[in-house]
Amino acid sequence: MADGRRAECARVSPARTERHTTRRAVHAWHAKGASMLRWHSLEVRGRVFRAVCAATLCLAATSALGARPEVEFDAPSVVAASDITTPEFRTAHPGEKLIAVRVEISSLVRRGDAKDLAEVLFRIEAIDRDIQLFDFGPKTTLAPLAAGSVAVERDTDARTSVRANVAGRYFPFAEGDAALSKEVNEQTRLRYELPAPQEVVVTSGSTQRRRGVFVKLRASHRGSLEGANAIAAVYAVPQNWRGGMFAVEAEARSTVGGMLGEQGDAVVCGAASFATGVYLAGDLVAREAVERLAAAEKAYTCAEAEYARERKRDFDDKVRDAFNGLVALAHSNPRRDREAADRLAADAILASHRVARDRVIERLTELNALPAE
Repeated sequence: MADGRRAECARVSPARTERHTTRRAVHAWHAKGASMLRWHSLEVRGRVFRAVCAATLCLAATSALGARPEVEFDAPSVVAASDITTPEFRTAHPGEKLIAVRVEISSLVRRGDAKDLAEVLFRIEAIDRDIQLFDFGPKTTLAPLAAGSVAVERDTDARTSVRANVAGRYFPFAEGDAALSKEVNEQTRLRYELPAPQEVVVTSGSTQRRRGVFVKLRASHRGSLEGANAIAAVYAVPQNWRGGMFAVEAEARSTVGGMLGEQGDAVVCGAASFATGVYLAGDLVAREAVERLAAAEKAYTCAEAEYARERKRDFDDKVRDAFNGLVALAHSNPRRDREAADRLAADAILASHRVARDRVIERLTELNALPAE
């Protein structure tokens, strides 16, 4: 009977061995799957954590920057230039003439206090490379911190004192007592005046190899940086010059509302760029061409700004998705395909405006090649 049990066990053992092997394989597969799921879960959590941290930093920086003032700028699209060529200049520079350009740039504090502005920087640069800056204004200006002069007084007091006392006794003949005292008091007063200390309120100079001019206005107790400021420039241009384009840039800085609450360092609180057309006063054909060029440049700038806003709006959507835990949606293929399509459409719009602007520039170049009427 023992032999029969051994034979039965021998017959059953292969089946049991196969079942045990299958169970071990299933357990191993489950263990591997659980490990992969845990790894995937950790990876997703890491992505969400990094996205939430980045969004938190962005919001913290935005809240810190909210205290700074916001400045908006404006500049004219078309400006008339006057011919101020003198006989001396015409003799010294044949084939050239002098034109005076005056551009008025306005600054408006939309939010915050104008007293928090530290400085405002204006730049005007000619796009044409065949003209040269001859003179500009305003010049660098110093303003006294106090009215009049500063009086300085110095007092010197010198005292000299000498005292002596002599007593003697010559017994039995006589007794004597003598005293000597001398005191000298000298007082000197020196008074003189010094000019009052001064501060720099206007700094100006040339840029781009004397093709442009910059003017920096600094905060002062005498006035405000908000309002209109005129910048004058005199250019030497060819004799047949009739019009051209100038790039106007403005930038405001404040010491309030630094990154993450940092104080003391000047931060940009407003910036703008303009394309201003300049034509020779009295030339109606050049004025029309310059106005068309300014309109084309403005349309191109608006399209470019709208494109930038769309990109920023898309970034804000990604930040919100990260806060909601939808990191996978922010990185999905359909989202990227839609972004690529929008970017191609925006590029096409920018290209069309760029072509229109280039055509007007070619027309203005042809006008400058013709003799003045």
